[in-house]
Amino acid sequence: MYKDFTQSIPGLDIAARQWKSQSQHSPQRLPVIALHGWLDNLESFSPLMHEGTLLSLGWEITAMDFPGHGNSSCKAEGENYHFIDGVSEVLAFCEQMGWQQFIIIGHSMGAAIGSLIAATFPEKVAAFVSIEALGPIFDESITAVEQLRKHVLRRLKKPSKLTVYPTIESALEARVEIGELDHEIMRPLVERNLQAVEGGYCWKTDRRLRWPSALRMTEAQIDLFLKNIACPSLYIEGDKGYRGIHRLVKKRMPLVNDLQTTYLKGSHHLHMESVTEVAQAIDDFLKPLRD
Repeated sequence: MYKDFTQSIPGLDIAARQWKSQSQHSPQRLPVIALHGWLDNLESFSPLMHEGTLLSLGWEITAMDFPGHGNSSCKAEGENYHFIDGVSEVLAFCEQMGWQQFIIIGHSMGAAIGSLIAATFPEKVAAFVSIEALGPIFDESITAVEQLRKHVLRRLKKPSKLTVYPTIESALEARVEIGELDHEIMRPLVERNLQAVEGGYCWKTDRRLRWPSALRMTEAQIDLFLKNIACPSLYIEGDKGYRGIHRLVKKRMPLVNDLQTTYLKGSHHLHMESVTEVAQAIDDFLKPLRD
């Protein structure tokens, strides 16, 4: 059972979906905010919710589309998407929901943003589940000078013509070719990111999201954030996920004070394919908060 709704935060309308148990006698538990990955949307969490375990235990789980993704509004013309803005955007959403404290489940980009929230506002985050990421990405081979140059050149470049797919199926096929999941798992996520145009369909995901970041945090800065995470944390990794991320995470694990780890079969999007195993891992981890 779920409801779709929109929550307004300064300058943006955030599309969201909330899943609740259908039982009239479900106990009150801390709310859970689910944060999707880059270029995905809240449908990323639908398979996990349809599995049912977390809802049957009384958790109320709300997923949001980040700005420029899914059905959330895009930023105004002339503005840019900065990774760090995700922290204030999520917290503004949670404030509008009236949540004083909550649990974060994040995947990839959502997990990276979640780690910064848990570190910066430890009084608000009771527990943190991180899937296939732990902290923001960092490339030691690229200097800040090179990074800013790449960003500015891309920002000044004339936009290319939008790719129009004649059918939803052709857009789905294009997305599946660059991913690791099959058509039916990806279909809801793809359809939410499409809009009808003359001649077919195009991605409504804001193209500015693909611009190189203007500036990235250094590994030393990221380490400081990870050391400041005070809540119990769980990291879930898929055996067929992104090796570069796995190498980063392995180095960062000792920095997080109270971190549990779970390794499962699956890709970078294992929460969409190994749903029973992921749900069980999350439930085992959150058990102390529901007893």
